[in-house]
Amino acid sequence: MSNVESFELARIEYRLLPSTSPANTIKFEEKLKQWGIIADYLH
Repeated sequence: MSNVESFELARIEYRLLPSTSPANTIKFEEKLKQWGIIADYLH
């Protein structure tokens, strides 16, 4: 067994993010809010 910490799949959270395409009719502010979870995760 290696000294690398085990990876817990149970802690992974999956989110469906909206398309960033301009053809997507969601307002930019809503897209930004939803995609902001990535920035929150990285901080």
